[in-house]
Amino acid sequence: MVVQMRYWKTYFIASFLVLVLIGQSYTVMGQTISIADHVIINEVETNPPGDDSKLISQWVELYNPTSNPVNIGGWSIGATTGLRHYYTIPSGTIIQSQQFLLYTYGPLWFPYTGAVVQLKDSNATIVDETPPLTDQTDDTNSWQRMYDGYDTGSQTDWVFKVGSPGSSNGKPSGATTSGQVDISVATDKTSYNFGDTVNISGQVSNLVNSVNGYPQQVNLVVSEPNGFHKTFTLYPTNNLQFSATIKLDEVLGFQEGTYSISATYGDVHTSTVFSLGAVQFVPPEQNAPVTISVATDKPTYTISQPITLQGNVSKIIPLKAVTYKVYDPNKSLISQGSIFPDSQGKFSSFNPYQQHLSNSGITINSVNPTYGIYTLVAKYGDTTTTTSFSVFPEAIQNSAISLSTDKQVYAPGDTVVISGSTTVHGLQNVGLSPSMQIVQTFTPVISQCGLKCGGISVNTMDIKTFVNLDADNTFTYKLSLAATSGSLGNYRVTVSIPTGKAETNFVVVENPSNYNATTSNLPFSIKTDKTLYSLGDPIIISGQILNPTSIATQNAGLNVKIDVFNSTGGYLISGGSFINNIFVPKSAPLYYYAFPNSNGQFQTSQTLQRGIYHPGSYTLKATYGELAARTQFSVYDSLGTASQGTIITSTDKKVYGVGEAVNLNGTISGLTGTSSYTLTLTKPDGGIISTPLQINNGFFSWSWTIPSTATAGSSQIIGTDRKSVVTINPSANLYGIYRITISSEYARAELFFQVSQNPQQTTEISPIAVQSDKTEYMSTDVVKVSGQVSKHYGANHNLF
Repeated sequence: MVVQMRYWKTYFIASFLVLVLIGQSYTVMGQTISIADHVIINEVETNPPGDDSKLISQWVELYNPTSNPVNIGGWSIGATTGLRHYYTIPSGTIIQSQQFLLYTYGPLWFPYTGAVVQLKDSNATIVDETPPLTDQTDDTNSWQRMYDGYDTGSQTDWVFKVGSPGSSNGKPSGATTSGQVDISVATDKTSYNFGDTVNISGQVSNLVNSVNGYPQQVNLVVSEPNGFHKTFTLYPTNNLQFSATIKLDEVLGFQEGTYSISATYGDVHTSTVFSLGAVQFVPPEQNAPVTISVATDKPTYTISQPITLQGNVSKIIPLKAVTYKVYDPNKSLISQGSIFPDSQGKFSSFNPYQQHLSNSGITINSVNPTYGIYTLVAKYGDTTTTTSFSVFPEAIQNSAISLSTDKQVYAPGDTVVISGSTTVHGLQNVGLSPSMQIVQTFTPVISQCGLKCGGISVNTMDIKTFVNLDADNTFTYKLSLAATSGSLGNYRVTVSIPTGKAETNFVVVENPSNYNATTSNLPFSIKTDKTLYSLGDPIIISGQILNPTSIATQNAGLNVKIDVFNSTGGYLISGGSFINNIFVPKSAPLYYYAFPNSNGQFQTSQTLQRGIYHPGSYTLKATYGELAARTQFSVYDSLGTASQGTIITSTDKKVYGVGEAVNLNGTISGLTGTSSYTLTLTKPDGGIISTPLQINNGFFSWSWTIPSTATAGSSQIIGTDRKSVVTINPSANLYGIYRITISSEYARAELFFQVSQNPQQTTEISPIAVQSDKTEYMSTDVVKVSGQVSKHYGANHNLF
């Protein structure tokens, strides 16, 4: 890389062009100084500070001492020793009269010792070359001609001193520009207070060299009658100006009074004054630190759904982007990127020009996906923040049409976003767009009649319309609720196509944050005993009807039907249904029935069967006459890996042998409340080991070595020959299924592993394990045989 450079300050070569024009001729004591009549190498830095094998920092300064511009395009610069790299100057490059051009190339353009640097024209004819140059100091000193363009052909033309890339090396001794030299100096104000900064500036009429040939310095002296004295020395710039600053602090010796500033340049002198008062310095307010907030557009996703990152920064840092990284539940980096905030500090990974594509946000790789809690870390400047989201397996839509709302509870004035999809293609092309009906089924304003009429209230909203299908067979409809009490109540949405229909419900209340279906005065409600279950767990579904239809017995009258929907809004399909815990074999949508008592309360207990239910989110829709209510719950699989929203943990294997170490690792979600965690190991024989779990930055680990033997005691008996004595070591049986429980007052997770006699033959936990209490017995002992059936295998299997 070669760059022409305009300005050099710290002697680390940056990539820009130096153009310095100086047009002066010199005479000393009536004699003409020997100045070259061609473009020359004026200064060379072969060993600048830093590692020259990695940095492009060596440089060469060319100078045109002639009175005419010269075309140096196609010329080359290089050394006759070392790596002998030559740089060719770009075609059309012109060096003006009295102009400096600076070039850098490399790394290792020149050797540190014996470097003979040559300048060749386009015909490879040597135009100029240096004597052998050696520089082993690794600093800012350079080899340079004694004066600009000075050329007698002798080694003494060159001196080694502090570099001046892109500017003059100095003038011959005694040479000045013609005319009288003038100097001026001033301050930005005439009076100051303690804590202020004095800005001193000035200008000279032309440049002067000292008697030894070096540029003349400006001497500034700041003084005060009580003895304060401070001296500055500085060089005028190429535009003949100079400047300096002084901080007026008492710790630096300043006190109230009048101060003079005298400036001397060669034999020329000038001065100015300023006064310092007693007003104390008040430090400026500190800028507030930059803050950043970040979130995803939803808390949970299926594997095919795009994930949109959005957030805000409190202050814009110029040319600074928000960087983010996404880690899967195993803490592996799976995605990263950067987003620039807009002028209001907002940022989003959503691209409005790609909204028709599935990759308009962050997506999770669908090949060998990892389900659980993902962590997103965002950084802006020195500020870092995190958020998390969950990924569940995508449920298969088995129904012809699905339907859902973005929330279940709204306030007056909110916008309800209704969305869904259909598996039937081409409906819109034949004029069969899905029809939608939105009905207000209950309103507290007229609830008096509604309750007297068996819970069926008069409809105050009845919207009938059609929805447009997008290219992927999905649809969205937005309903703006009136910001009045008339919009309070229950609503039912129905979408129909020729091959089926789907329903969903939502509620509008005064304060959604305080809404609780179990304590609501609405005519119909439903709930579950928990919101998170493991496959195989029992689930208790219950609810309340404020004005149930009169019934004589539990099995007569109007019952409550409970349908189960997957995360896409489709019916959950089963190979059979459990109706009141009676298995009915058939392939149909799964549903349950419950019968309300005379107080309108109903309840049913079911089991989340493995093979029917899978990890993910589910919705229960209960209907009673014209009334409907909904609730949701989630299911996870704890067999092998515990992932219950806030705790994610797993063992390194599922099946072990005796003597092996069980290694467990996991993480606690940042959303979990601060608490202590306890790990409990339950053995097949009922024994328990409990220990506190150490959490470090949200991560934890635990290890336990399975004993090789567990001797319960030894006995000696007489052998069958009536002579020998046989020693029996009845070791306790270690084989079977072990349960690990991690718990606190906020969260709980379980997982299992198995200890087997033949761990190499299987990698999965057996659904059933049988063991005896000991491995060796005497003839009069009682053998105790016990076993375990994993509860996740299903509650309706019998043990034979």
